[in-house]
Parts: sequence; C-alpha cells; structure tokens
Amino acid sequence: MPADSIPQTTLEGDWTLEHLGDRLAFAQSRARAQDESFDVGRIARLDTAGATVLLDLIGGIESIGRLQGLHPHHEALLRKVASVSAKPPPQARHNAFTDVLAQIGESVLAIRADSAQFIGFIGLVLE
Repeated sequence: MPADSIPQTTLEGDWTLEHLGDRLAFAQSRARAQDESFDVGRIARLDTAGATVLLDLIGGIESIGRLQGLHPHHEALLRKVASVSAKPPPQARHNAFTDVLAQIGESVLAIRADSAQFIGFIGLVLE
C-alpha cells in the first residue's frame, strides 16, 4: 500500500492524566490500528500517562515512525516511557538467613493454629 493511501488521524489537545479516560477510550476504539498513521503535531501537552496510551495506540516505540509532526520533547518523553516500561522489575534478593527465619515463623504459626484446634477438640471431648 503506498504511503499516501495510509489513513491518517490527527491527534490534538492535551494527552495528560487529566484527560486519560477520553484518551484510553479513543485508543481502545482503535485497537492498535496497524494500518493508520497519526498526526501528533497538534498535541499541546503530553505527560507520562498520555505517552503510555500513545505508545499502546501505535503498538510500541518500534512504530514511532507512524507519528507524524512529533515534537522533539514529546519524542524524548515517549522514548523514556518506553525504556522504563521495557525494563524487567528487579529480582528479589534471597538471603538464606531470612529465608530460614521466614520458614520458622510460618511453622510457629501453623503449630499455633493446630494447637488451638487440638485444645478446642479436647474441650469438646471433656464436656
């Protein structure tokens, strides 16, 4: 399909947390419109919430070329949000000592629960 025949939608206004509901509804109605480009030159304000929705709309930072008229500071924000979103969460560090303490604590709680049930049973039997 020639580049001229790709449908283009103009996005404008504020893409911020304040307008997130409207922007999410718009993005969901497009459902990652893969055959569409977007003129974003009229977006006045963009924050991280709006950038996240915009990235979802285009299918990720790899598709940033689908955004026409992108302001350099908006592009920088999009790239930053994409890089933060792409990082895996840090792995929890395990310490053998704290793991043993956690197991002891769980065992003590289990013994307490079993003891309470046993005492209740003894009370019923002795009635």
